[in-house]
Amino acid sequence: MLAVSRHRRCIQLCSASPSFRPDRLLLPFLRGGEIRRHGGPQVSALVLICTALLMSDGDSGRCVTADGERHRVRLAGIDAGEVAPYTRCRQRPNVWACSTPARSTAVQATDRARQLAVNGARCTVQNRDRYQRNVATCTINGRDLGAILVSEGLAISETNFGDPYRAEENAARDHGRGIWQ
Repeated sequence: MLAVSRHRRCIQLCSASPSFRPDRLLLPFLRGGEIRRHGGPQVSALVLICTALLMSDGDSGRCVTADGERHRVRLAGIDAGEVAPYTRCRQRPNVWACSTPARSTAVQATDRARQLAVNGARCTVQNRDRYQRNVATCTINGRDLGAILVSEGLAISETNFGDPYRAEENAARDHGRGIWQ
């Protein structure tokens, strides 16, 4: 976690610098340093500056950069219900995202994620998943998109990612929000 905390400090320092260029779309940090999580492939830590984050469902979408490049992104630490055409559910029908409660809030989760991300986001890439998507924590105006979705009961904290949003999930459950109604 030391590399990740150094990475966050670098983002703050770099963005405060007069030479910081927001038009630099992929900002690799920790050159030479790499992050490995959960046995996945190593990737250099980088930040995607998304002019638009086009969410295809509650936990994944495409980051569109100012030059028009599209990068597939999966929000780290959360799992939201699957929306049609349910490809994942045909491949792995027993996962939580394919359950009846998850699918009942999937459209709402997708709509909320789209609403929050319409004006872009800053996504800090942590890894790549087996589908070669960038697994990232995305923030909108300094607010963590994954935390918002979990706290509203539209997604769950994913234990495969270390269960980072357990407190938000418990609060949503205690207050009967979203899937916890």
